[in-house]
Amino acid sequence: MIDASRVPVGRRVGLGVVPTRLSRRHFRVSAFFFAALVSLATNAHPAAPAGLMATAGDEEAALTWQDPSDDRIVRYEFRFGAGGASDFNAWAEVPHSGSDTVGHTVSGLTNGVRYVFEVRATDDDGTGEAASASTMLAASPSAAVAVSDVQLREHLEGALGLVGGAPITQGDLAMLGELRADSQQIADLAGLEFAVNLVTLSLSHNAIS
Repeated sequence: MIDASRVPVGRRVGLGVVPTRLSRRHFRVSAFFFAALVSLATNAHPAAPAGLMATAGDEEAALTWQDPSDDRIVRYEFRFGAGGASDFNAWAEVPHSGSDTVGHTVSGLTNGVRYVFEVRATDDDGTGEAASASTMLAASPSAAVAVSDVQLREHLEGALGLVGGAPITQGDLAMLGELRADSQQIADLAGLEFAVNLVTLSLSHNAIS
């Protein structure tokens, strides 16, 4: 019969005892990696603002994004340009922004120009990645657009939330992102050329000339 008391600590493997030295070393390594993972998760910078959109206006653009529900965010920053990345302005702080900010209007723009916007969030540890969106500002936002096709006009009024018979301006059409009007006997698309930010257009089964 083996007297366990005479077996040195760390050698009682046959008795189902885990070696003491290995256990302590394993614990120290596990604790180190756990602490490293916690540190990485804690110090991660804010994610790029999700759902960033840019809506054209008269010499301005309204930027909106989703609420990230991240209390670490202390401010948002934005920049924009009318060309490639080399034409971006310097980063500027969104005034009075914080963790609950979900939009900002950029003014002082030039109508008739396509702009690209970037937005990023910042916390006490640094700045996160940027999100990007673009929009085309109408050349003359307040100018009324002649839409002669009655069916097309009705669908545009509905899509834009306008009262029937109200003027449809270039600015109105610049805000249009989607139009679906299949099988509506539309024959003339005059005026639709001002929908410069139109992404989705469905006009099948119409007698368009």
